[in-house]
Amino acid sequence: MERSIRFLLAGAAVSCALAAVVLAAILAAPSRASAQDNAERITGYDARIVIQHNGSILVTEQITYDFGTDQRHGIFRVIPIQFRYNGRYDRIYPVDVRSVWSDTPNPEYSVDSNGSSISIKIGNPDQTVTGVHWYQITYLVRGSLNAFADHDELYWNAVGNHWDVPIGRATVRVSAPVAVSRAACFAGPAGSTAACQHAAITNGVASFSQNGLGLREGLTVVVAIPKGVVAAPGPILRERWSLQRAFALTPVSGGVSGGLLAILVILGVVVLVRGRDRRYSMSAGHVVDGTPVPAEEAVPLSGRDEPAMESAPPEDVRPGQAGTLLDGVANPRDVTGTIVDLAVRGYLRIEEAALHQTLRDWRLVRLTKTDGLMDYEQLLLDGLFQDVGIDQGEPSTLLSELGPAFAGSLKQAQDALYTDVAKRGWFTGRPDRVRRRWFIIGCALFVTGAAAMVAAAAVSHLGLVPIPLALAGLVLIGCARWMPVRTAKGTDLARRLLGFRRYLTTGAAGQTRPAGQVELLDDYLPYAIVFGCTKQWADVTAALADADRAPSWYQAGEPFSPGTLSSLSRSGYYFSSMHHFTTNTSNWIASHAASSGGSGSSGFSGGGFSGGGG
Repeated sequence: MERSIRFLLAGAAVSCALAAVVLAAILAAPSRASAQDNAERITGYDARIVIQHNGSILVTEQITYDFGTDQRHGIFRVIPIQFRYNGRYDRIYPVDVRSVWSDTPNPEYSVDSNGSSISIKIGNPDQTVTGVHWYQITYLVRGSLNAFADHDELYWNAVGNHWDVPIGRATVRVSAPVAVSRAACFAGPAGSTAACQHAAITNGVASFSQNGLGLREGLTVVVAIPKGVVAAPGPILRERWSLQRAFALTPVSGGVSGGLLAILVILGVVVLVRGRDRRYSMSAGHVVDGTPVPAEEAVPLSGRDEPAMESAPPEDVRPGQAGTLLDGVANPRDVTGTIVDLAVRGYLRIEEAALHQTLRDWRLVRLTKTDGLMDYEQLLLDGLFQDVGIDQGEPSTLLSELGPAFAGSLKQAQDALYTDVAKRGWFTGRPDRVRRRWFIIGCALFVTGAAAMVAAAAVSHLGLVPIPLALAGLVLIGCARWMPVRTAKGTDLARRLLGFRRYLTTGAAGQTRPAGQVELLDDYLPYAIVFGCTKQWADVTAALADADRAPSWYQAGEPFSPGTLSSLSRSGYYFSSMHHFTTNTSNWIASHAASSGGSGSSGFSGGGFSGGGG
């Protein structure tokens, strides 16, 4: 009896367990069905392809998309347009989107390209959709046919492998101007060779179908038509970019770039032979308004004779003018030479203010003389003593204390010096403006040539062609400083100044002191400064100066004595100190001159786009 009861209880327990399992399955089934029903998917994908007489294909796709309960703005359709063809070329498929339709509210579409594919985005950025909707896309593709010896062939992935949702059923229909002779299809991931479920030819039209395509699985169709039905079948190839391709030496690129380079070389040779500056010629001149005008000619850049030595500078040519005339630049040496020249001529006094081992400073003291100054000299003198104090009744300033305000005065003085040499007819134009103009032209040529080189290299084999233009720009930029042209009058003065420079550096050596002309040693010092031969002039004149002579316009840091000149250096303390003054002043002016110069994505809020394709 007890055994029977235990058996009955065990059977009841098993029955309850089975009932619980069945009940759980019944309750879970609707949940799984509901989840499947709500998942995004394409329920139907129908593509109609018409092969045109010109070899292009017209494709119309009808996509039935089920968004389930997800809120989306629309879909993406991705179509590849470029594939690697071989080691040198890519095959391209130009696509022209003709129309896009949808049953969604106010549909919009845009087409974007990343070079290898295009993406057609369909939907409304301000509205979302759910449930089932259809989308229709019509586009034209060129270069999709392949030519063979006995037939022409279309090989086309009609669905694409970029869809991130499953496709319930895909169908494709291909027609041509004549009956299709052969047809085949493949389904699955990219590169799959598995045959599709259905491929047939009915009344000359090929049809294909496949059920149950998974994520990123496509349907590729192959259709053959008789040879000669369509015009110019075959791939559209684009050569792949490379440095070797972009700058290839071809007959065209080599010929054009070589021709441009030859022109530049010829122009350079002409300039070298004929020269830049003008000079007076030995040939007969002419008469203008009753005034004889000497003949002129170009000065060759090569084979120039050494100028004859001259023991004095040309009359009425001041040191600052001389330096600007020789190199076309009003540089710090010219300004320094002008400051010393003003001191020699009695407009200011230079005092050595401090000597701390290698650190030196100088005080500039303004004197009462004011007449006889040129414009650039007046501007420089006023600039040196603006906002200065009074030292024992005389305006003075330390060289180291000249503030940023002097930079403006310095620029004005340099501008006035450029204007002066141009107005005197020594140059055909203001040297600084001529340099600036040629520098700008050089920059424009370089930028144009470089931009043309980049553009040509990006799309063709002609990257070499614009290089001579860019090189010409670089040459002009580098040579802009030599572009100011001296007139015959300026060339004549420059030649005399070079002869005077020879005298300062070598000609006066070994001479006896000129009687009654010791002051010439000081007068010539500013010229030595602008010529860059201060030390040479000091060496030459040390033996000619009085050993105990101290110039009134320069006060050294320690007194002069008969033994000072010979004991400190061969050129003497005065000449050594002036050399330091020149160097420090030029460096200081240069620094102040410089300082005065400057697959699907959620692209919208409230939901994203779905789909893909390709």
